[in-house]
Amino acid sequence: MTSVLAPQDGLVLVGTIRLEVRGTNIGNVELVPAGAIAPVVARFVVMPNRDLATLDLDTAQFPNGTMTASIVAYSAEAGQGGVMVEAMSARRWLLRNDPPPSARTGLPPVNLMPEVQIYPTQLPYRDPAPLNALAALSDAAFATELTTRPAEIRALLLTYLPPQVILLGGGIAGYTEIYGCINTLGSNPSAAITACRGTVLRLAGYIQAP
Repeated sequence: MTSVLAPQDGLVLVGTIRLEVRGTNIGNVELVPAGAIAPVVARFVVMPNRDLATLDLDTAQFPNGTMTASIVAYSAEAGQGGVMVEAMSARRWLLRNDPPPSARTGLPPVNLMPEVQIYPTQLPYRDPAPLNALAALSDAAFATELTTRPAEIRALLLTYLPPQVILLGGGIAGYTEIYGCINTLGSNPSAAITACRGTVLRLAGYIQAP
């Protein structure tokens, strides 16, 4: 039986983060990519009494981006086999160090999606017609679309703004509104209607900008 001290799923991480695993007969503990046991991202320090393992993870060693990771614990030392348990199931963390570490650090770990800067004109889907059609609806018809087809509307918006693309606030008008729309579709209809009205107009404007 193990217990873990680690940031919750979806949190923003900066600097050095302490991770802990507590249990009995701990031989080795590793931070690994989600859904895999290799390559090892980092190895914990196991205390002599084998009931605690710690890792001070320096997030600045990685480029800013999204990290997905799990923690596995073994009853034997590294390379010696032993019984393996998943001490922490997959979690996703957003690395946000300032100043940002250089993204040119070689091939990143398989569990890290580093960030690069792109222009709206480089987004993959460029046809504004579906957005313009939504924007042209009356308020009542627009509300009906969002409340009766939230999954389809969310999928449409994500064709313009894929999940691996994250808008940053500096100089981008309405980015909070855009994510408010995407995140509330299907869960908070009234909030989604308010946020999405402006969102479809802003996204159409971004992709049509010179």
